[in-house]
Amino acid sequence: MSAETEDNVIYLNPGESSSGETRTKKRRDNSADYSRNKIKQARIHGQAYVTAKNKTVRAKTIGPPCKCAKKCWETISKNAKLENLAKLYNLGTKNEQDIYLQGLISCTDVKRRRVLKDIPLRQKMFTYTVQVCNEKKEVCHSAFLSLFGITKDRVKRLRDLLVLGEIPEDKRGKSKTVNALSGDEITAVISHISCFPAKESHYSSGIVKYLPADLSVKKMFRLYKEKYPGTRIKYEYYNKIFRENFALRFGRPAVDTCCLCESLDLKINSKTLNNVAKKGSFGRKASTQEEGKEVL
Repeated sequence: MSAETEDNVIYLNPGESSSGETRTKKRRDNSADYSRNKIKQARIHGQAYVTAKNKTVRAKTIGPPCKCAKKCWETISKNAKLENLAKLYNLGTKNEQDIYLQGLISCTDVKRRRVLKDIPLRQKMFTYTVQVCNEKKEVCHSAFLSLFGITKDRVKRLRDLLVLGEIPEDKRGKSKTVNALSGDEITAVISHISCFPAKESHYSSGIVKYLPADLSVKKMFRLYKEKYPGTRIKYEYYNKIFRENFALRFGRPAVDTCCLCESLDLKINSKTLNNVAKKGSFGRKASTQEEGKEVL
């Protein structure tokens, strides 16, 4: 482990734990604070919000009463209406809401028909229910829309999926964005960072690699832009890949300087020496590193 000691106090290098394991810096996830995610959550939970185009959208409320002959609106108390509205928008995702709404709709075949000219025949008949005192109560289509503050199009989609025997799935936002980086661009960044020569620390218990002291992430990014002048990669993303995928440091600690190990590395990597000589150099290097750890 690379460290400096003074008055029995050990000062670790940045990014290194007491066990010698290399730690990479990770930025705190602030995605919940993004304005688009706040708008998305407000829309799911039926809350008021302001769109990106500065348009105010009101919170979901109970709609107007129905005017059906059954007078189903009058048979439901105000508390029951509010409970149904709250139960829907307390669900965490739109998929959960759609599945809940679809469960309140039932589908049956039409039993009796009247043949009328120029009017398409309905193949299915739908009934709608709501929860009242832990029991399902049948209501008309208009009351169903008003109680949950939803549109006809949403209910029509759920009915069509019910006929097909399919579960509703929210497919919004699944298409690839135009700003998304391709795999080749990301691979190019990783390859560029990997091409810089890094030396391994001699006396650390874990694997610690160092880049030259006169190098920095900004310099590396400038070299990357010179190599790929038309790149869309920004410095922030280059730095993010460097921090999250590489455990590299700049410079080398003074106690880590070892000419013997460097000469042994040259012998190990030599193409002219035979395997027996390389094996001996490798063993000598390992023993030298162990002696250095004991001194530290």
